[in-house]
Amino acid sequence: MTDLKTKVINNQEKKIESLDPRGEMDFFGHLNTLRKVILYSLIILSVTSVIAYLFSPELLQTLNQPFIEKFPKNSLIGTSPSEAFVLKIKVAIFFGFLLASPAIFLLLWSFIKPALYPSEQKLVLPLASLTCILFFIGALFCFHLILPIAFAFFASQYDSLPQVVPAIKITEQINIVLSFTFVCGVIFEMPIIAFILARLKLISYQGLLAYWRHAICAIFIIAAIFSPPDIFSQILLAIPMTFLYVISLIVVKKFC
Repeated sequence: MTDLKTKVINNQEKKIESLDPRGEMDFFGHLNTLRKVILYSLIILSVTSVIAYLFSPELLQTLNQPFIEKFPKNSLIGTSPSEAFVLKIKVAIFFGFLLASPAIFLLLWSFIKPALYPSEQKLVLPLASLTCILFFIGALFCFHLILPIAFAFFASQYDSLPQVVPAIKITEQINIVLSFTFVCGVIFEMPIIAFILARLKLISYQGLLAYWRHAICAIFIIAAIFSPPDIFSQILLAIPMTFLYVISLIVVKKFC
């Protein structure tokens, strides 16, 4: 009799689980899926990086453009035998990521997809596309607006010291370009990050609205950290971040 009751209870539990439209996996199922996402992402990134490496001299010239426009000619120098090769690898990986980003973002959202309901799963492709678009907008915003202002500021400091001739290591210059560009791309993902955090019940519309003053303060602190030391470029970065915070509020209120 006890066995019969146990079987009935188990059947009822299975029926209840079958009604869960999300098809939830256990911890190891998620871990295995994440492993596949990382593996596929690395494979795609490897392929696109090899392709980008073939064009690394042209890509490096593009990355140097904001610097060249503000500094005197022949200001960039190399200081080690392997620097050129390492630099080409670094540039290839960066542009390889840009090429692979649509596929990588789609894989990441595919990993999240099983945790969503069917009505939410329809948003995976649009969200992956939006994630990619926002990253590219942030990267281009940095490259065409923030970096020229940054290098103009740095060049003006050399102009104030006429006895000093700039001889900048190309690795340091490229590190500035790549790090600033990548960080701006991530910053522009604010609405997407807010959407995910709201879905996980870690933030709410009421909380974001109640602490908007603290958020604005944090935005200007982040802008000061991740922008050149001149006030104009800090404000230039803080303005779109504030706009993105407002968009995040709208997204959380409407979709979460």
